[in-house]
Amino acid sequence: MVKMNKQAKITLLAFSIFAVCGLFASYIFLGGLGFVGATSEDSVVSNATVAVSIGFTFSNNLTTGLLYGSVNPDTTDNNASGNYLNNSNSSYFITMDTANNANTDTCIKANTPLTSGGFTIENGNYTYDANTTIDGANMNDPTDSIAITASYVAMGDADIAPDASQFLQAYLDVPAQQQAGVYANTVNFKIIQTGGSC
Repeated sequence: MVKMNKQAKITLLAFSIFAVCGLFASYIFLGGLGFVGATSEDSVVSNATVAVSIGFTFSNNLTTGLLYGSVNPDTTDNNASGNYLNNSNSSYFITMDTANNANTDTCIKANTPLTSGGFTIENGNYTYDANTTIDGANMNDPTDSIAITASYVAMGDADIAPDASQFLQAYLDVPAQQQAGVYANTVNFKIIQTGGSC
């Protein structure tokens, strides 16, 4: 058995304390056994595209169609049946959905002229007027109405906000000696984000 004197014990204890303190200081300095300052940094792009969401609803009268009933040859500016049903203003309107996340424009076209068998009433005789307010300037006035076309064109006011409505009135001129018959076609509407192309 080796005996140590008191001085050797103190020296050994001091060395042990010094060694432990040195290790602890190294741990702190090296960042928990990681090297201080030995970091690296970089970045990447993050993005997302939110899709345009557009919905709309036809008024009840517009859902049934632009109907003229019985009209006579050689007459102008015959009113479609819903032109003045809504408190003397148009009951034809399209309401944009509240949940739309973009303002919209409305486009309109007719698939063909009004046709009965081999006879037609050309599109130049079939006109419309549109506005976002039923008492707006040009509504209730067929003299400023626009001939419907076979290709989509912008209809009335642009930049319609969510939950807003666009009103429509339609008129028909029947040429003299127009052949008797039931004339029909299809009118198409397309709602697009404002600034888009019909």
